[in-house]
Amino acid sequence: MAALKKGSLVRVVRDKIEGSVEATASDQRFPDYIFETDGEILSISEDYAWVKFALPVANTWFKLDHLEAAAK
Repeated sequence: MAALKKGSLVRVVRDKIEGSVEATASDQRFPDYIFETDGEILSISEDYAWVKFALPVANTWFKLDHLEAAAK
């Protein structure tokens, strides 16, 4: 798998985010769009990526381990 970088299109992997430390620290009712639509990495800081979805929602930080490259 290619390394994720700024500009990469990604999706959140449900099996990896559910039950994670990050998930237990916030509302665990994840919106379907993070699993079903592509987001674009705007920035990377250490182990986290700031992701923008093409919907009118706030950009969100996700752990890189919770993301996968979107299918082309």
